[in-house]
Amino acid sequence: MKHILIVFITILSLSAYSQPKPPVNKNDKLKLSIAGKYKSITLGMTREEVLDSLKKDVDLEMDVRTDYGEFDEEQKYIVKARRLPFIRQIFYQFYEEKPAKTNGGNNNKSTWKLYAIIIHFNLKHNSYNTLYNRILSKYGEADIRTARFSVWSPKGREKYQGGMPVRLILNKPATIKIIDDKIFRQKQLERYRLSNKSVTSYQRELNDRLLSDFAPDEK
Repeated sequence: MKHILIVFITILSLSAYSQPKPPVNKNDKLKLSIAGKYKSITLGMTREEVLDSLKKDVDLEMDVRTDYGEFDEEQKYIVKARRLPFIRQIFYQFYEEKPAKTNGGNNNKSTWKLYAIIIHFNLKHNSYNTLYNRILSKYGEADIRTARFSVWSPKGREKYQGGMPVRLILNKPATIKIIDDKIFRQKQLERYRLSNKSVTSYQRELNDRLLSDFAPDEK
């Protein structure tokens, strides 16, 4: 009887091991898309649309204080607002969208479009953990989590309206960043290329100085 039981268990084990694994369902529902907006202001808006929305928003006020003094009027790529005491400052950051060139030339002006909303909350009212739990309840666990920040990436999620991939970042102590991921990556690439170009130019200049002793004397 004992031998029969062992054989029976062995057959069951082999049967379970040899059973094909269930196929991966490619139609699994994607995670909820990250909303590319805060209150009435949405990523992709023009600078004029953002200013108009801020004027109509009873919860937010334009921040007339400046870190740039008289030069602030020229900073078309940034608009500031606040809601004291809860929000110390909100930065609306823009990029310059240049019109496409046509055969007839390029006569149209560039458009400044919103690609990032950075909200600095007052730590007395909203801590990092409070903000994390609020985001968690809507979008689930962060894709990247460190001691200093958490990131919810657009990968594996539905895309926001217009197919926009949105990245959400929570920084300590209490800052939320809502970013158009496509524009963000483009800007990172541009910064890398500019930095690389500067390094190459410096290296060439330094090398020329090091070889200057071997250059023929000017007569």
